[in-house]
Amino acid sequence: MSVTPNDVALNIKTRLVKVSGQDVSGLSPTDELGLFVSVNNKEVNITGLIVGEHYFELSQDDVKVYVKVRVDLPSIDFNKQLKVLAIGNSFSDDGMGYLYEIAKNYGVEEVVLGVLYIGGAPLSQHANNAQTNANAYTYRKNTNGTWVNLENKSLLYGLQDEAWDIITFQQASGQSGNPSTYEPHLTNLIAYVNQHKTNPYARYYWHLTWAYQANSTHADFPYYNRNQLTMYNAIISTYNSKVQPHSEFSGIIPAGTAIQNIRTSYIGDTVTRDGYHLNYDIGRYTASLTWFKALTNFSIDNITYRPTGVNVLDLPAIKEAVNKAIEKPLEITQSSFTQDPSIPDLSNHTFLNDKLNYVLGYWWSTDSNNLYTTADNSKYFTTHDIRLSKENLPVGSVLILEEGYQYRINFYKSLLGPVTGNTRTDQLISKVVIIDESWWGDYSYVGFNISHVGGSTNITNTYQTVVQKLRIYAAPGAVIPGEEPLPENSSLFSMNFVLGYWFPTSHTINSTAGNSINFVASERRYSKAELPVGTVITIASGYQYRINLYMNLDGDTTNNIRTDQLTQTFVLDEKLWGSFQYISFNVSPIYTTNVSNMVAEVGSKLQVYVPNNDNE
Repeated sequence: MSVTPNDVALNIKTRLVKVSGQDVSGLSPTDELGLFVSVNNKEVNITGLIVGEHYFELSQDDVKVYVKVRVDLPSIDFNKQLKVLAIGNSFSDDGMGYLYEIAKNYGVEEVVLGVLYIGGAPLSQHANNAQTNANAYTYRKNTNGTWVNLENKSLLYGLQDEAWDIITFQQASGQSGNPSTYEPHLTNLIAYVNQHKTNPYARYYWHLTWAYQANSTHADFPYYNRNQLTMYNAIISTYNSKVQPHSEFSGIIPAGTAIQNIRTSYIGDTVTRDGYHLNYDIGRYTASLTWFKALTNFSIDNITYRPTGVNVLDLPAIKEAVNKAIEKPLEITQSSFTQDPSIPDLSNHTFLNDKLNYVLGYWWSTDSNNLYTTADNSKYFTTHDIRLSKENLPVGSVLILEEGYQYRINFYKSLLGPVTGNTRTDQLISKVVIIDESWWGDYSYVGFNISHVGGSTNITNTYQTVVQKLRIYAAPGAVIPGEEPLPENSSLFSMNFVLGYWFPTSHTINSTAGNSINFVASERRYSKAELPVGTVITIASGYQYRINLYMNLDGDTTNNIRTDQLTQTFVLDEKLWGSFQYISFNVSPIYTTNVSNMVAEVGSKLQVYVPNNDNE
């Protein structure tokens, strides 16, 4: 009779065990089952239930073998998609600030980002919100490069909104180095996420946050004796004792180490905007690069995206800080970039500050084309009274900012018209920026708002000093504001002015309103034949003008319009004239002034040059 293996009783048994040092014991009723093991005469079948390392005993009669099994999550093709949800606060916003742009620049096809946000929220608050299902979050989501906020959402809502690939956890910054604040909250929060996530293979990552700036005034800094390194070391120690033992985590996002690394470079301890939140250029960019590499393991070396305010000369130091943080996430690596990159030779550049007229106020490109000099917060900012063109600031121009100050760039598509295509940056503190094509993008004009860091210092009496804190150097070949050549083959057009102003809903000058004493108006309206396409309008520094456009001289006024206030040269074109037949002008000082006794003087600040008729 022939015998096959199936006919032989092997008497093989299995048992799940746990290992502590050299000791092996069976699982207790409270231990989680990490594996399911079955055996027959042919094979042993193992099913992983929980990510991590697990053990089982395989025995036959008196022979025992202990087997270690590592259970990993299925791989994710991050080239195709990256779906990340952060359970956190404003430090999550900082870390993910440019993650979308970086991922798309790398080539990731689909990027979906979410933040369950509560300002300053610690683990205890998140765990309590989970238990009570509190609608306490602002749920931020980004699927196309723009963050959209949904208010009063629960943690459950965010968890189940997407099948997230990655879910991140973090402690509030002030408690990040305090081990007594972690449990049982972290364990409870992980258990809740385990129960309610919609992707069973979602990976968990720990966001290691950064120590405060050395001069930070944060209320929690005294816990660390107001010492940055003490705080950083406490964060690392607490991570080792309270987070690393959680086998549920697939990895760490060492943003705090990357920030500490960059602080050892020539960039120094200058990467926050208020002593603890990261600034909008180098700080956030460094953190976001760290998130991207930690989560995907993709190289950042060929990432070309950089936010406005990040100088191309700073990229080597930034990327080194990130790469070293990924390589050694729990220790500081000294930067090899300790010397500030040399500022380009500026001997052939033109220092523009002395060519510009600065005023107290600011530009707001996404709101209007106007200059804001009378708003309640105008006293905190200073800017030039004209918007600078690409001809004024060609590629190769340089911006140099003094420490302790900040600036915001307002980008405009055009001088007039809708503002829907305009944009403005966050507050920037980069020391040196060399303007290139990517800086300009498809915009044509810019305005810089300059202020003290924080933007809350009244500079009414000092703004003429503050304007020098952002030094603007125009590259060779620039058209210098105020030095533009007069139009060739043109003649100065003669106009008379009277006190008051035109308004497009009326065919007469308003000289009786209370504010009519602040303006002078052209004494009549002019036809397109008188001021044809190509007519150049100039205005003296410190003054502004508005163009009123009319369909007729005495009929329906419904379709008449007026422009925003203009503070610089403008050329009449077909786009402005459109179907209008007549225009008029209002002129005034930028600051509200009674011009009753200055009519001729104020009117002379507007100069109009009309193209000569070649047939004459």
